[in-house]
Amino acid sequence: MTFSYDEWIAHITEVPEDKLRLLGLEGARERTRREAEDAIRQQRAEDAQALWEEHPELKPAVEETPTEPIAPTVDEAAKQAGIDEFKLPTGSHNSYPKGAKFLYAGRIWEAQIDGYNWPPTAPGIDSRYVLDVTDLYVAQPDEQPDTPEGTQEDTPAPFVPPTGAHDAYAKGARVLFEGKVYESLLGGNAYSPDTYPAGWKQVEK
Repeated sequence: MTFSYDEWIAHITEVPEDKLRLLGLEGARERTRREAEDAIRQQRAEDAQALWEEHPELKPAVEETPTEPIAPTVDEAAKQAGIDEFKLPTGSHNSYPKGAKFLYAGRIWEAQIDGYNWPPTAPGIDSRYVLDVTDLYVAQPDEQPDTPEGTQEDTPAPFVPPTGAHDAYAKGARVLFEGKVYESLLGGNAYSPDTYPAGWKQVEK
């Protein structure tokens, strides 16, 4: 089930007073838990880096990301690029290095840190740790709906920072950011146009 922040906020006025106080406590606990998980992920990354610095022969090779799509389907692209299904690591010794690619849920993903250990859809996993790079490997249809002459395209919705892979912006998605329209150049894009300019291009309104 996809979490809907807007729907959640719309119903918050219905929460009884005693439950509202509990909600604040649970929110604080969840924040503490997430911070602890982030610290664990950082430690695992550091452990992997230390291991590979001492034993570079143990570090898996990282395949280059193509400059343009290489196949019409995910399966064909993965086969051509030698990308395997995600295998849950058991420790730093068989974790994924930064830049490693793997298949998961019918998509191609790229680890963003050394020592990557988690399924891309796990709670708390977002673009800091892994990116959906399927659109860099798989050719997309060139079919674009024609805009009737004399009409203008609707202004896209303002950029909203994604909370994870489930609501990151797809390649080609357009957003309004600081009064300008930008188009995502990446799949699973969770960065804003000013945080990661290479992931966006400015387009005319």
